[in-house]
Amino acid sequence: MNTAIDYVKHKLPTVQEFEHGQLTDENFDHVGHVFVTWKMLESASVLETLQRSSIALRRLTKRLGVEAKYNETITWFFVFLIAERRLRKATSTWEQFATENADLMANSKQLLAKFYSPEKLSNVLAQQQFLMPDR
Repeated sequence: MNTAIDYVKHKLPTVQEFEHGQLTDENFDHVGHVFVTWKMLESASVLETLQRSSIALRRLTKRLGVEAKYNETITWFFVFLIAERRLRKATSTWEQFATENADLMANSKQLLAKFYSPEKLSNVLAQQQFLMPDR
């Protein structure tokens, strides 16, 4: 995907599919993760979204046999960032949000690198609980 319009037209999962662990690696990528978080924040607090996202991602990684991929720090970082972006500029549609926040869609590793060193993110504590940024 190279343009904001690609993110808008992207096949998106539902929150229900996410929370019930009905997704696979093929149909749940980073854009899908941003979308379900954005969607949850429409009707839930940040704290509730943190809890729901963490539970759903742990369930999904366990079902897929990739539990080691779950990282609480990364999960919480993106929930907080998406919530802040929603508050900064209220947009009524996913299309507007995706277009105005293309950096959130494009390269999650590059965005994380602005705030976290690779050493901190790969630390076992980062997988288990949220750690503050070190950059």
